[in-house]
Amino acid sequence: MAFPPCAKRKALEARSSTATLGKSRGRIERRRLTATTVGIDTCDWPAVKQFLGLERITTIKGETKSTVSYAITSLRPENASAKQRLQFWRDRWAIENRLFRVKDAVMRAVASEPATQRGQ
Repeated sequence: MAFPPCAKRKALEARSSTATLGKSRGRIERRRLTATTVGIDTCDWPAVKQFLGLERITTIKGETKSTVSYAITSLRPENASAKQRLQFWRDRWAIENRLFRVKDAVMRAVASEPATQRGQ
């Protein structure tokens, strides 16, 4: 369905985006975060202020994969730039990855003990 010119212009004005390119651990990763306020008035989720979409294009040893993730946020567009929102998203996963790394290390240590040492 095509937007009428006025609606299309408003939709473009309500959208912001940013992109990054990084190389780490033998892979090249391009990220593009797009945020919009279009449709917020029809969303039943409490306090939602923006819809976010994050496209990742990753190339490892010549093989390219593309993934898209979506999120909602209560952060108002005027409170953070698209670049800051992308950094918030990446920081969230950095925290989770650190937590899981600790949990995995602890659980592997427990699993490697003989049952008699664990009191079983």
